[in-house]
Amino acid sequence: MLDISGLFLVLSLGLLHGANDLSLIKKIKLNYSQKITSYTLVYLSLVLLVLGAFYFIPVIILVAFILISAYHFGEQHLQMNRKFTKPLFKFIYFTFGLSILIGLFFFNSASTSEIISDITNYSIPAYFYQYALFFALTLLMISFLLVLLRNELKLIFVLKKIFDLVLVFSVFYFSELLFGFAIYFVFWHTLPSLNDQIKFLYGENSKATWLTYLKKSLPIWLISILGLFLLYYLFGNDNLYLSIMFAFIAAVTFPHVIVIERMFEKYNSKNLNQ
Repeated sequence: MLDISGLFLVLSLGLLHGANDLSLIKKIKLNYSQKITSYTLVYLSLVLLVLGAFYFIPVIILVAFILISAYHFGEQHLQMNRKFTKPLFKFIYFTFGLSILIGLFFFNSASTSEIISDITNYSIPAYFYQYALFFALTLLMISFLLVLLRNELKLIFVLKKIFDLVLVFSVFYFSELLFGFAIYFVFWHTLPSLNDQIKFLYGENSKATWLTYLKKSLPIWLISILGLFLLYYLFGNDNLYLSIMFAFIAAVTFPHVIVIERMFEKYNSKNLNQ
């Protein structure tokens, strides 16, 4: 029952937050109307490229997906603090997000290893997640210490983010893999991302702007949902469905991460110039 609830959250709000990327591109690129076809083709080409690459090199695509998702998750948590050195804050984004993902895998190591084995035919031992989590957290603490020593972050901010991480880990500890991920993905990532996207697109968060966003996102969201249900109908009783679903998620994640990073760069450069 919890897995069904988690799947519902991911398919509803989770997919929704990536369904309006073309509107974001239009806002980022002021001359978008003159190049709508080219931008759309580039976006779709990247999706198809990832799908094709997954067929030939699933292990590499899986690792790349985890690393890029780690950066994306960390960016959403910490993106409002861009006054410090660019390479360093990018590294903090990555290590923060990586700690979250490895924490999810660590507290659900058996389920994670089973999924990885189904996708790649490689078996990951349980102790790997323990070492990986220690490594990710060590890098995160070192990077936090560096920005504190350089007076580029306040201690209270770092402590809040560490508390946030502990809270997320608590959710992972008491939840199964899918439900724990869904809770994190929707409430710590998707809802804040929707707020940021709506504010970037329309200048404010209000009932009217949320409704506008939902209306513009609805066609892409429905196509995505129908596509996933079609895949389930065709391959639902086959391990192949898991691989295809992961390939689909990875394929749409790669261009989405690029769009969101450009959105934050545009938003923050505008604020710094004011």
